[in-house]
Amino acid sequence: MSAWKKRWKRDLDMRVPDLREDIKNASIPETEEKLTVWQRFCAWLERYKRRVVACVASGVAVIVGLCVTLPHLKNDTSITPSVTASGSVVALQINPEVLFSVDGDGMVTAVASGNADADVILSDETRLNSMKGVPVYEATAIFTDYAAKLGFLELTAKPAVRVLTHEGKTTWNEEVKNGLESYFKTKGVYGVVVDECLRYTEFCEATGLPASQKAEEIVSGVRALQTLYTKRVAEDKSGEELKTLYGEFVAVEEFGAILDIMEALGMDVTALRELLILPTTIVEYGKKIDAYLVQQFADLEKKHNKAYKEVRAEISDNEYAAHLQSIVEEYGSISAYWASLQK
Repeated sequence: MSAWKKRWKRDLDMRVPDLREDIKNASIPETEEKLTVWQRFCAWLERYKRRVVACVASGVAVIVGLCVTLPHLKNDTSITPSVTASGSVVALQINPEVLFSVDGDGMVTAVASGNADADVILSDETRLNSMKGVPVYEATAIFTDYAAKLGFLELTAKPAVRVLTHEGKTTWNEEVKNGLESYFKTKGVYGVVVDECLRYTEFCEATGLPASQKAEEIVSGVRALQTLYTKRVAEDKSGEELKTLYGEFVAVEEFGAILDIMEALGMDVTALRELLILPTTIVEYGKKIDAYLVQQFADLEKKHNKAYKEVRAEISDNEYAAHLQSIVEEYGSISAYWASLQK
């Protein structure tokens, strides 16, 4: 017999008193009129209603006790209910900024760029999908590695990344921080990870999300976002506004000057000059942005390939700890070091 059944039977035996023998053996009195089954039951109930009520009350007490006790027999996950139901959001800020929607198990369900630089990384479906359906600490390390590959993260310096989470779920901070520090040590880079858990309003302000006081709204908002920032901000824009946006993202004048130099060196830049033509419709805008992001990734990867592939000695835990201590001694805190890099 199952443990809970034994417990239920024991509690029931203790709570419900035995009937006296004279009551057990008592016969239902007959009347001159033949009674129906229902009438007999009613007569019996009227006679013994106090004991029946006592039995019912005892049974209810047992059931209530089981409802309270049984949940505690399961493993306690210690996860805030609202977070378990809707998940949470983790933001990673390097220079590219990215948002990860995370479920209650810490798995990434959606990814959205926080600025145009992040679009260069997330514009490819293969790269984007490599960060979905994996633990958030793994996804953040993958994104950071792409940022290093494209030169957004200077591996020869002492780079810093910032991890933000919101109130209601704080364990992702530690997991992501440990994952990124492990990445830096393996890569031989003296990087620094700043992790902060903010209040809902502060988190929204720091990440550019609409102000909210609820985790559910923040999570659903990120999941509903168009992945690429450059396409997201172009929604519902007029033809003239699209031209302006595109010109700002692509930096048409500077890009054109670079193409002039390349052409003077004998390079064929005919296809690239197509990127200088300003779009007037959202369809044209989307196609041009896609082409530009592909070109950007290829150019940046080629430019920073040597620095990225440079062989560096792996950093030991003690060496890394000493590095962090030196940062704190010089700047007062890890957060202060991050702030100094933003000036």
